[in-house]
Amino acid sequence: MIFPTVTFKNFVFRILLSLCFAISSLLIFNHKKYNLFLVLKSKITISLFVFLLIVLLADLLGPNFYVSFWSNYSRMEGFVTYIHLFILFLLLSVFLNTLKRWFVFFNSILVSSMVLSVFGIAQKMGCYPSDFIERVDSLLGNPIFFAVYTGLCFFIALFFFVASANIKKNRFLKYFYLAACVLNLVSIYLTQTRSVILASIAGLIAVGLYYGFTLRKAQFVICLLKKLVTVTFTSFLIVTALNFYVSQNQDLMDRLASSSFEDASAHERLLIWKQTFEAIKERPVLGWGQESFAYMAKYYLPGLWKQPGQDRAHNIILELLTTCGVVGLVSYAIFFIFLFTVLFKKSSLDLFPDQKAFLFGGLVFYLINNLFVFDNITSYILFFSAAAFINFIYIQQKLDIISTKEKFNKVLSYSFICISVTLATYSVCQSIENIRINISLKRAANSPNLFFVRLDGSLKLIIENILETKFFAHSEAVEQTMLLAMRAATQQADPKVRQYIFKVADAAIKKEILDDPGKTYFLYYSGDFYLKYGLVNQAEANYIEALRQSPNNQHTLIALGKLNASKNDYVKALSFFKKAAQLDPSFPEAQEIYANSLQAVQNKN
Repeated sequence: MIFPTVTFKNFVFRILLSLCFAISSLLIFNHKKYNLFLVLKSKITISLFVFLLIVLLADLLGPNFYVSFWSNYSRMEGFVTYIHLFILFLLLSVFLNTLKRWFVFFNSILVSSMVLSVFGIAQKMGCYPSDFIERVDSLLGNPIFFAVYTGLCFFIALFFFVASANIKKNRFLKYFYLAACVLNLVSIYLTQTRSVILASIAGLIAVGLYYGFTLRKAQFVICLLKKLVTVTFTSFLIVTALNFYVSQNQDLMDRLASSSFEDASAHERLLIWKQTFEAIKERPVLGWGQESFAYMAKYYLPGLWKQPGQDRAHNIILELLTTCGVVGLVSYAIFFIFLFTVLFKKSSLDLFPDQKAFLFGGLVFYLINNLFVFDNITSYILFFSAAAFINFIYIQQKLDIISTKEKFNKVLSYSFICISVTLATYSVCQSIENIRINISLKRAANSPNLFFVRLDGSLKLIIENILETKFFAHSEAVEQTMLLAMRAATQQADPKVRQYIFKVADAAIKKEILDDPGKTYFLYYSGDFYLKYGLVNQAEANYIEALRQSPNNQHTLIALGKLNASKNDYVKALSFFKKAAQLDPSFPEAQEIYANSLQAVQNKN
């Protein structure tokens, strides 16, 4: 699959959730204990729904609603994911209507986190390979994804571990939660993800503040300190043993020591924030819509030459302002305020007094971490699950106030069931079809067998057949076709085959530019494609359009400089190289190529 660690998890999540949604729609109206009215009347549910409506409006008014709604294979987000997450929130709020069910649910999450943590430790010990040097990603495909997941699970484990001191009947639970805390904490260390480590510290500080302002009882504070010391000491022993085993005990310390504004990655992050802020000023009210970062290329800053293809702000506040503007940010803040206020009110639930502190700490962890990285499906699922649990607490607090007598009439009930089953069926079929297309696209782009035989005996590209299929990641299929054609241009392929592949790619590229002319990065890479085939004028036209959309992009300037140099127009080439070099003196390629071209022009004169 293309982007397997992203696409596979998302498609499986959508399929399973859709099936659960279809089945649950039948149960809601046949069992009185599942009261949808209570959930829909919750201020948390209403605030979340309003936030989603604002995001949808922003997407509709954005530069490309289709992309905003469906996203692509590399991110698998878009509004369609928000719809699934909202359904998850509703299903959990409705069906997990007792503490016992919630505890079973969260314990199953802890078991999965422990399994992933064991895989991460095994990865550190070299038992199976990783694509990342020195950092572990377990089975999630990215150390940051794994770190955020284990960070959230760490607070869930603490939620139960601190309370286990009050459970004297079953000592096994106490050691189970201790193991969950330790394994997740060790995993955070092994990922070497600085934002998660800092967010974990902030979350624990928030727990301490919660204790200080609400509980104010010495026995709770002493119990908390004992638990945290036990977890920290046990984790320290395991980490020390691992570092001794692999002889790499300075990795995290070196990364933490480099965490300053002088660090290259931190400097780039600040530049991304600055670029994002400039884009926000153009559309402050409702933003640009989801997945619209590619359309903000005119605000590209020269210092980002190492990572010119950024598609996220890497900051939850700027991300929200970009996605849905000030209106969306305020709505999101109200949603969080409602979550926090529930945790500071007394509840009739059989929760231990200190458990809410760790829910509060987990929310703080989530927010602080999102100031530096962006969400993925695993963190989304855990966050919306925690929000549904807090919603459950709120509903229990308000049972006497919220009326439970309302009933759906039969027409509305059957209509809801029909719509739910129809939407769930479409979601399942659409996900399965996209899994098939994704696998086919991967094979078609890499297989030496590029053609299949038509019924009339003529040949057709396998990837050409995929391009004719309507699916949400069509642009990525075009990019794969372009890469395939570029490989064919450099290989000793049959000229007729090479020409046929070019024809298919050329048609797909022109259609993509016509349908979505604002994607600057695609214009740049399509210029490279045409240059491979010697179509200098077409390549120059695409480069010029890319430069018009993003005037400060040094890579496009260098490409135009090289193109003009190949046409023996050295003066014009020198002007492009000079501008690229002046935009950012720290860009070594730009400085070197400008110096060489300047010397060549001077020698020629």
